[in-house]
Amino acid sequence: MRRWCILLLLVAAGLLAQDEAALLQSLKPEAYKDQPAVFAYDRTEVEVEASGLSHVVHKVLVKVLDAEGCKRFSHLRFDYDPA
Repeated sequence: MRRWCILLLLVAAGLLAQDEAALLQSLKPEAYKDQPAVFAYDRTEVEVEASGLSHVVHKVLVKVLDAEGCKRFSHLRFDYDPA
């Protein structure tokens, strides 16, 4: 439930783009009755500099629908390679 509350706060604070907020609102819980959460999108962006150095950004937008979804998405993993 905490994750859902944080997501609501982000939407309310305007930290998510309006199209992302609209996408989340378009996902109706009734259409996913047996699912604890729904992936709105899962996107990976790679930027390669002239030197060959690359930056990978993985963006995931999930709508949590119930307590089980909160439990599944309560931990986030952030990878960092300083090299």
